[in-house]
Amino acid sequence: MQHRASRMLAATLVLVGATSCGSGGSSTTEKPAVRERGGATTTAPDALETVKAAVATSNRAESARFSGSFFFDASALGTDDPAQGTAALRAGNASYVVDMQKETDGLVPPSTPPSELQMRVRDVDGKLYLQFPAAFASAGVGADWVRIDAKSAPEGVKLPPGFSQVSSRPFLAARLLRPSTCFDVLDSATSARLVGKESVRGEETTRYALQWAPRAWVEDAGLFFFFGKDRSAGRLATLDEVLNRSSIADVWIDGEGRVRRVIGSSDLTLIAPYFDPPGDPDVWKELRTKCEFYDYGANIPAVTAPSAVVTSGTGGA
Repeated sequence: MQHRASRMLAATLVLVGATSCGSGGSSTTEKPAVRERGGATTTAPDALETVKAAVATSNRAESARFSGSFFFDASALGTDDPAQGTAALRAGNASYVVDMQKETDGLVPPSTPPSELQMRVRDVDGKLYLQFPAAFASAGVGADWVRIDAKSAPEGVKLPPGFSQVSSRPFLAARLLRPSTCFDVLDSATSARLVGKESVRGEETTRYALQWAPRAWVEDAGLFFFFGKDRSAGRLATLDEVLNRSSIADVWIDGEGRVRRVIGSSDLTLIAPYFDPPGDPDVWKELRTKCEFYDYGANIPAVTAPSAVVTSGTGGA
């Protein structure tokens, strides 16, 4: 059972390891020193308030370009795939593309050309719209967009009706790489420390180190099913303690009080033993999310819901 769970977790999480794309981006393979807080840090009395205010300031902006990533380190099971798009921040909408050509096993039919391994996602008014004909072939939806809730049910990802033969990876990827997910990390911050000045894509920023409460992020992404079905108060309290203790984040804020970069990191060696069944901490190392917002105010097309939409397929329950 543990071997099966390890393979299942690998198949899920390798879906969306990602590098930052676009001018000035940096690869997740460079492993940003999230844990090394830039030397000695100081605790500014208003540090947490500054971080919270940056979320509000960023969301008042009309638009920005976005680069997202989800890096997974589990020995030979790690991966590195890109996601890129735009965010209409004031409206709360986004459009992005996840390149999944490195994760084709069990995802698409063999010999699918790379040009068909791009999943397109729109995030509009609390709904996600996914277009991925190659991965959704068995559901019989063609080039239609599949609509799902932007946030998963707390107990874990569920496939739409008629998608029983479709991998859950695209649905997890779409939620994990939402631009608004980056702000969720900051909203759940419980403390902040000043690190210092750093440059992000040529812009001077101030970096803060954070502690945050990640369980809601795990639930919203659809990942909670790795912890089993027990959602009793005692079990959730235990998981909260473990997740909080093993997770950190950093944020870079520019001179106008806008978020430029967020990196969140969780130590899987501490978390894996709490999987159900337990995972091997010698295999599971780290999860790291990274996002960057740049070209604030850029003239980007309005993000709207597509017209050809389905909520179910024809591939069985």
